[in-house]
Amino acid sequence: MFELEESLTAKTAMTNRSDIFLLLAIAGFGCLVGSIFIVTTNQSFFYQAFTPEAVMWACHHGFVYPIDKPQVLLDFLSGQLSDFSCQALNSVSQTQEPGLFARLQLYLTVSVAIAWRLLGVSYANLWPVYAVLHGAYAAGCFALLRAFFGRRVAAAAALALSISPVVIGMLFMLRDYSKAPFVIWAIVFLILAIRTAASWEAIAASGIAGCILGVGTGFRSDVLILLPVGFVFLGVGVKAAAHGWRTRVSAVAMFGVGCVVFAAPIVGVSFGGGSGMLAMQGATDPFVRFLGIGEAPYGLGWRYSDELTMSTIAADLSRNDPNWGEREGEPIRGVSQSLSRSTDYLFRWAPFFSADFVTHAIKSVLLIGGFEALITPQSLALDPAGSRPLWLAPPIPASLRLLLQLAGAAGLLVLLFRIFAKSPRQAGCIAFLFSFLLAYPAIQFSVRHFFHLEILSWLGMLSLIVVPTEWKAITGVKWRFSMWIIGIALTCSAGYCVLLALQDRVLAQQIAHLLALKREPVVTESERSEGDRVAWRLQIPSRYTDLVSGPIDSLSSRLPEVGIEWDVRAAADRLLITVGGPSCPAGEFAITFTYQKRPEVFQPLDHAFTVTADPTQKTMLVAPAFYRSTQYLSEISVPSSRRSCVLRIERIWGDSPLPSSFTAVLVSDWIRHRLHQTLWK
Repeated sequence: MFELEESLTAKTAMTNRSDIFLLLAIAGFGCLVGSIFIVTTNQSFFYQAFTPEAVMWACHHGFVYPIDKPQVLLDFLSGQLSDFSCQALNSVSQTQEPGLFARLQLYLTVSVAIAWRLLGVSYANLWPVYAVLHGAYAAGCFALLRAFFGRRVAAAAALALSISPVVIGMLFMLRDYSKAPFVIWAIVFLILAIRTAASWEAIAASGIAGCILGVGTGFRSDVLILLPVGFVFLGVGVKAAAHGWRTRVSAVAMFGVGCVVFAAPIVGVSFGGGSGMLAMQGATDPFVRFLGIGEAPYGLGWRYSDELTMSTIAADLSRNDPNWGEREGEPIRGVSQSLSRSTDYLFRWAPFFSADFVTHAIKSVLLIGGFEALITPQSLALDPAGSRPLWLAPPIPASLRLLLQLAGAAGLLVLLFRIFAKSPRQAGCIAFLFSFLLAYPAIQFSVRHFFHLEILSWLGMLSLIVVPTEWKAITGVKWRFSMWIIGIALTCSAGYCVLLALQDRVLAQQIAHLLALKREPVVTESERSEGDRVAWRLQIPSRYTDLVSGPIDSLSSRLPEVGIEWDVRAAADRLLITVGGPSCPAGEFAITFTYQKRPEVFQPLDHAFTVTADPTQKTMLVAPAFYRSTQYLSEISVPSSRRSCVLRIERIWGDSPLPSSFTAVLVSDWIRHRLHQTLWK
């Protein structure tokens, strides 16, 4: 019988000749697959338009940022050309030190630069980078699978994962893909650290895991999210021998030191607090729809848009900060406060939506656990960031997708059951690690952020297959395991229910406070009819005229060439539109917000809000009006047949901790309705 506990220790998996041979063979297969992909497609996307330093260094011009980029360089970096001649850089006369983006993904940029310098500047010549990354990913999958399954099962599954349509599709997005091998191998060595009985092996494995995270940070910085999780995992999970606490402290210290040593060049130039913007974007309507969450009568943004999110942050933080503009960054090397202060800003109002964030995390666990249900046309069509799988499973009914999600969750429970039979301590630690890995993508739920976690779904599904062969060996702990799981489930469920009730209460208070603030009628320049719609032309408030007519900030059409927003200036008002009344026909209709735009606009903020009219009561729409140098709210329109439905258009005065991007459609008795999202629609 295959021994689960012994499958990933220094005495077996990593020193057994058969395992080493398979590891190298699978790595070689992964190298071949990665190389064939890039040579065949001759296309790649790793935000190279933001890192021309790689081309400059490859062409012996130094690791510098070119100020006056030739058009042919721009065409190559944008993917319009597959090859580039270094002679085109002879016209570059102005350069400066490396930009912020190149330093944030330093190791990836340098890897690309080295490949191009040795082989020539062409996307096909990135095959060494692709070979190493995909070979490491394939080998890492085998090592992780080998921790829980026999050699043949692990090898077959690793080969399948290395040619997974979702993973192969992600190879095009090199920067997003590059985190995969680092995350997988970090997990492997973290598990090795808590499996081994030898103190030095645990400390060494912890140090290696930290080094892997540190190097991975230079490819895709979000791998650093495993650092605090690794501290807890090792602090609790490393075996306690005679002086167990010393071993645990040493393991945690080595893990941290290994990470810091290699991540220091990246962390040293990064901007703190930028993850708040990502979480805000992940709470917008497109991500809620992709998660399959039951929507509430409010929202935190109607589209996945840097401009919407950063304008919200800038408008709210600069409202009482007259020196906002003076503290904004410089082009290429600086970063806007809309990024650097976004986490602090998020924490001001995120507690009002705490249950929603937990709901997103739970749904993320279910969806990634049943990964196969995600590679269907109806699922991936909702991905806000898009995806490029080689092929898709045929459309399947919603009930079958739900069944796959539940089967994935059941499989992961069976995996924990198998581990629990050998070591409850390991089961608890791995449950914590895997739960975090499955839940954290809810921050911004998109395939490009969690594709590499497909292996966790395979661990669960394969456990369902092999558990009958191990049943006699593990059945003795079934009651202990059941009580363990039930205890965890009851505790988590109770906490979740408390959060739901708390959010209903707290959010109701915030909305009531918002509606109680002073209001004034919105001044309109004219009312006109066009076709089947009636539109009101809005005046620009006098306090925003300088902003609207002022210089264009970094959120403009030039941003795709530069990369990181360094200067964001915006203002926002809250509008309250009341609809209904006896003359209003019942039913749904759209209230459209149209923005006046300059040619340099980056991401238009136009949107149509759906409201349901009822002649017997009034419905209120709360929505923002943004004012920026590239666009501002200029018009509100409704269908001509609904003109009589619009009773008032008002501006709300006063401060509210709710973000400016907050929207709500509230019926007369809104306070009696639930004010939280649900796991299913």
